Amino acid sequence: MIGLAMMASATFVTATELNTLCMSKKADDQLVCTYYIIGAVDGIHTGAMAVDPSKDNDRICLPVGTLPQDVVDLVKAYLRESKLDHHVDAPIFVFAALDTKWRCPAPKS
Repeated sequence: MIGLAMMASATFVTATELNTLCMSKKADDQLVCTYYIIGAVDGIHTGAMAVDPSKDNDRICLPVGTLPQDVVDLVKAYLRESKLDHHVDAPIFVFAALDTKWRCPAPKS
């Protein structure tokens, strides 16, 4: 739980820090990783709805039946394989991972 306490005191979590948690063998770190990613996904959706709640602004379209572990596995793989700067804020990395697989189709005009 020390890792969780340290993260709570930090203003931002970088992708490097998230990767360290996600690749750790410690159960506590794995839980923090999982809940951080799920929270970031919720934040992405909330942010899209805050732009204009009258329409669906999500840029990420998770298929029906997608499990939280599917999202976590995707982000972990993206952290391992991505060439993006790992010093960016972790939510940007989470968004980029989701965008590579589950970007919503462009709206028809």
